[in-house]
Amino acid sequence: GHTASLKVYLSLIALGVIFLLLSVPWAIPFIRIIRCIEIESNKITIVRLIGKTTLKNIVNIEYVTKELLEESGTEYYEKSGWHDGLTMWVETDHRSKRYGKFSLYCVNFDELAMVTLANGKKYLINYPKELLEKK
Repeated sequence: GHTASLKVYLSLIALGVIFLLLSVPWAIPFIRIIRCIEIESNKITIVRLIGKTTLKNIVNIEYVTKELLEESGTEYYEKSGWHDGLTMWVETDHRSKRYGKFSLYCVNFDELAMVTLANGKKYLINYPKELLEKK
C-alpha cells in the first residue's frame, strides 16, 4: 500500500536529484553564452543569457586581429569544459606572450579589441573597428 508507493516516490525524487546534479555542469556554458556587448562612453557591458559583466575604469582599447593572436602564441584555457564551436561564445581564459593573461568575451573573431582595465585585467571582446578609429 502506502509503503510501496512511498518507496517509489522517494526513488523518483532521488533519480531526479541525481539527474539535476549531473546536468548542471553541462548547463553552465549555455548560461554564460554572450548575447551582446553594449559599448558606452565610460563602460562596456557584456550581456549573457543570464547575468552580465561590466568593464569600468578602462585605460586602453587596442585593435587585435586573429592572426596577431595566433602569432603571439596564444594558449587556450577553457573554463567551461566544452571543446567545440561553442567555446568562443562563452567566457574563457587565454594567455599569450604579447598580452599576458586575458579573458575572451566574443561571439566571433571579426573586429576584436583588447580592453585593459586600471586593475590590469584584460578582456578580448568584439568591438567595431570604426569606433576605435574615432578615438
